[in-house]
Amino acid sequence: RGTQLWQKSQLLESSGSEQVDVLQSSDVTSYGGGVEARERENTVTLADYVEIITRQSGRDESGNAIGEEARSTRDTPYLITRDKFPKVMEGFEHLELFESFPRNRRERNEMALFMLGGHLSKTGFHFHSNTYNGLVFGSKHWYFLPPTSNLGHLQHPWFTYNDSKLSTEPHFSRYRPLECVQHAGEVLFVPTGWKHAIVNHGVSVAMAIEVGDFSEAFPAAQQFF
Repeated sequence: RGTQLWQKSQLLESSGSEQVDVLQSSDVTSYGGGVEARERENTVTLADYVEIITRQSGRDESGNAIGEEARSTRDTPYLITRDKFPKVMEGFEHLELFESFPRNRRERNEMALFMLGGHLSKTGFHFHSNTYNGLVFGSKHWYFLPPTSNLGHLQHPWFTYNDSKLSTEPHFSRYRPLECVQHAGEVLFVPTGWKHAIVNHGVSVAMAIEVGDFSEAFPAAQQFF
């Protein structure tokens, strides 16, 4: 039932006329504290946004790739929101593994992030407390840096790096990102403090639930963290 609610047809039927605030990918992680990022967001209907990312991720009638301008700038639009689509969360069962964590079911649902990104939409490196990330459609390429890494050492925005830059960037010579690809139906857990960034391949629909820190859930374990 939950998956059906996330289907394109169901989302558009229930919420297609809903106004949503859409950011460019490069502004996603700076949005919370960045006035300029908030000023650059665009307000469109969900239906219009889905059409935009579908076109950018697809091909025209001749089979030619479209949305090349967005691909070349590597700054495609990304919708990340809370509370806009409450029906999506109806009937959602949280993983039992996290039932002992400090945030209760209601708090988690209220904090749940709904994410809908087009091909090559992305987030920069950021970190927070323990979070599990469920992918419903699409695939995500994840990059991880350990808590001891310092993002201030990066000379360029992380998504401008290719393999040759990774090999010459001084910071990555010490902390080369760990990588993995998440596929639809998989849940990925990111521990507190681990810096992470993602690139979506194809249109992706996902959710993220922040559950709090181990030390809050298990006080006796504080000595180990």
